[in-house]
Amino acid sequence: MKNHNQTKKLNLGCGKDYKQGFVNVDIRADVGADLVHDVTKPFPLRENSVSEVIAQDVFEHLTKEQQSSLFRELFRLLSKSGTLHVRIPNNEDIWERFSNDPDTRNLFLFGDTSESGIWGSHKSGHTPSSFAELAAISGFRLLKYSAVDTNYEFEYIKDSLPRLKGVVFINQTLGMGGAENFNTQLLSWLKRNKVPVKAWSTHVTFNKYLTSQGISAGKIPFVVDVIGDWKGLIKGILLFPAASVYYAYLTFKNRKSGTIVMSGFIEKILVTPWAKLLNIPVVWIDFGPWQTIFSKFFGLPRVLYRAVSKLPDFVIEPSENTRIKNLNITGISTAKTKIIPCGINPLKSVPSTPKKLTAYCVSRMELGKGQDLLIKAWRKVVTRFPSAHLYLIGEGDFRRELEQLVRKMDLTGSVTFLGRVDNLAKEISSISLGIFPSVWPLEGFGLVLLEAMSMRKPVVSFDAGPYPEILNSDCSIVVDKGNIDELSKAILRIFSEPKLARRLGGNGKKRFNKYFTINKIAPQYGTILLEAQILCQIRKTFPNIY
Repeated sequence: MKNHNQTKKLNLGCGKDYKQGFVNVDIRADVGADLVHDVTKPFPLRENSVSEVIAQDVFEHLTKEQQSSLFRELFRLLSKSGTLHVRIPNNEDIWERFSNDPDTRNLFLFGDTSESGIWGSHKSGHTPSSFAELAAISGFRLLKYSAVDTNYEFEYIKDSLPRLKGVVFINQTLGMGGAENFNTQLLSWLKRNKVPVKAWSTHVTFNKYLTSQGISAGKIPFVVDVIGDWKGLIKGILLFPAASVYYAYLTFKNRKSGTIVMSGFIEKILVTPWAKLLNIPVVWIDFGPWQTIFSKFFGLPRVLYRAVSKLPDFVIEPSENTRIKNLNITGISTAKTKIIPCGINPLKSVPSTPKKLTAYCVSRMELGKGQDLLIKAWRKVVTRFPSAHLYLIGEGDFRRELEQLVRKMDLTGSVTFLGRVDNLAKEISSISLGIFPSVWPLEGFGLVLLEAMSMRKPVVSFDAGPYPEILNSDCSIVVDKGNIDELSKAILRIFSEPKLARRLGGNGKKRFNKYFTINKIAPQYGTILLEAQILCQIRKTFPNIY
């Protein structure tokens, strides 16, 4: 190729299939290719300089990430309405066709490296729908596809990069906690990035905050709680018919408003079937493990959940801990599950005089959140440092028992209950250590850890639930779950070693900035919501592709 800028048609991975009128491209120099090139790298060609691309038996030799990169590069190269022809293996046909010839079957499935080395191996496989979605998110519109022999063949046209049409958030919220905090920040980020957002919730405070962020927030008129106590279950059963009609109306009303997102239980049960009937994209967020909930009321929540668990387009879980615990009990396809951590905006420190030998714990006050274990550990701390002081932040029915425990341990002068605070950053700016002793089996993530890290606080926690996925030894001391003696020793160590405390706090801030800001997390959520939207568009055009 003397002048790459005059290229009009490309035949990628040509091998020995040399096509006249095309620039034949291959990684191998011994097959007579016009252009020896690695397709995972940018092409030495101008934008919009190619009218047609053929990629037969190419994509299966790339990882999914490399496939996405190649699609983006081809989108850059192709002119408006340029065409892309792709052939990939039909693994389902191969499996059935060669069921009695496993060696040949494996050759077709995994590739042949005898001539091309590593480039001959297959690194990924697709269904027609998953491959169409991968192309669509890079701006290619599927014109037609067919199963031919042991392959799928696709014809695409360069279209335009897709945008998220909108988000409809429906959530029965019983209080303001970590999930509501994250949902608020996620929806606010989407709104700031020009995505239309509508929300419906049962919680007045939640709706008021969303409205303050410029988000349209409607009030769900009743609470249907079938995963709480027996009283709530009976009430929920009585309200179930009316709720079904209401959620059907709400779904129909928002049928053209974008992807429906839900993180609570009952709305997943009542909204998802209507949404799928109307071909509306649906994404669930499962913040925590379900096993304890599923065991209630003779397994009724599990029956309800599994009845609709195959319907959402994707299910986002914030941790590997949640995914593993839910994997075998929810009935959700592993391919639909996406692990994306939560994120927040960093808390802003308020100028204040640092208080030495101080620690705080912020959490809802209920059995399992570990404040009782921390109080017992604190008795050992004040034996070594009599002036040490612990601040407990949060509300809940467990507070009365905790206050009794403080009196029993003779710690009334060393432990302060602050209740719910409006400005957490202001309250903890001067406190030197964050402690998070949760042993709660339903712990889904832990935004409190992110808040501490964002403010350069060293962290002590139990090795429980998702916490080890958020923390590492550079920014925290993590001790065995429920071990009060180890917990007290970790606190004492940080109080005794100021340099260690500063190092852990600084590293926590760096880790937070690298992985957990809302500006890093929300785009990942946005991508999944967009993929769900694309899947529905493909289903509408090609109803038999699934």
